[in-house]
Amino acid sequence: MTLTSVDIPEDLMDFMDSLIQKGVRKNRKDIFVEALRYYSRFSMYEWNPPQYYIQAHTRVAWITDQAIRELLSIIEPQKHVEFGKAIGRNIRDVLMVAEGIGTAKKEDWKRPIEFLEFLGYGRFKKLEDKINATDSLLSAQILQGCLESLLNVKLKLVTSSPGMALFQVS
Repeated sequence: MTLTSVDIPEDLMDFMDSLIQKGVRKNRKDIFVEALRYYSRFSMYEWNPPQYYIQAHTRVAWITDQAIRELLSIIEPQKHVEFGKAIGRNIRDVLMVAEGIGTAKKEDWKRPIEFLEFLGYGRFKKLEDKINATDSLLSAQILQGCLESLLNVKLKLVTSSPGMALFQVS
């Protein structure tokens, strides 16, 4: 790893130190490296408010969690899985075209799952023949549909509660 030094404004150093004190990250290096990874993925150098693009291919919009809940309340619950499948197909297509990432094979699931986390869809953990989803604003049914079409797999909802779902891979 290359060693470099940079001048960082005091307010940003204080912010990094507060993240360390809160236990968000272990040290300044981890914060700095993660910030650069996000910068790279978001292609921030190409941002032109109010239009934001990830890797110059996909326009994204910032939306509050309350707005998401209100939008989802309009969709009939029996259509949540199908709605999620549409989301998953879109993300799958973005990954294939923009990143050259396949999503259908289990050995390729790491990158699409990281991308979902990066987009704020929640946190996901692959457990043998299960997928655990936590910290999600989306319903378990929407997540199920999204993961099914993104990963080209059939899932069965094992259990769920607000913000958490456990799926069995069929």
